[in-house]
Amino acid sequence: MAVVLAKLLSAPACVVAVSLAGRRWGVAVAGVLGGLPVVAGPILVVLTLVHGRAFGARAAAGTLLGLAALTLFVVVYGKTAERRGPSLSGLLAPFPIITSVLAVFTHLHGGSGQVRVLLRSFLVGFYGFAAFCFVLAAGLDSLSGPAAFGAALVAAVAVQSTVVMLRTRRLRPLRVER
Repeated sequence: MAVVLAKLLSAPACVVAVSLAGRRWGVAVAGVLGGLPVVAGPILVVLTLVHGRAFGARAAAGTLLGLAALTLFVVVYGKTAERRGPSLSGLLAPFPIITSVLAVFTHLHGGSGQVRVLLRSFLVGFYGFAAFCFVLAAGLDSLSGPAAFGAALVAAVAVQSTVVMLRTRRLRPLRVER
């Protein structure tokens, strides 16, 4: 039970602590503290406690790869922040919250083969995601909000259905009639 509570509460508690420190001592302090592994650190502690030191060591090494993506996010966000507004808000929308959570849990419970299937499926799902964003961006200028979102949803489902159908056909061997 203690491990479950640690999983659920340690990372959010660290985020809250950094946020409160930022309010008290300023943004620079929050930035320095936030640059520390306030989320990854507690996660790595729990992973090590649950799965052992060797697993924890490999997880820490893998976290370095995630740091490269995080660094890119920080740089792009910083450049976009100079302009504020819709670009910045849009930048945050696809942030990989669900992807990272599902990937980690799938990996822990299903293994690396299942993670590869999940992530390949996410890539396939991005066609529908892109169609949704494209139609919404184009439609919000000329349609009402509900109509634009409805059209975007229809486009996403249509594109996704087409992609899945084409992939399914491609994966099945064709039978030649004689």
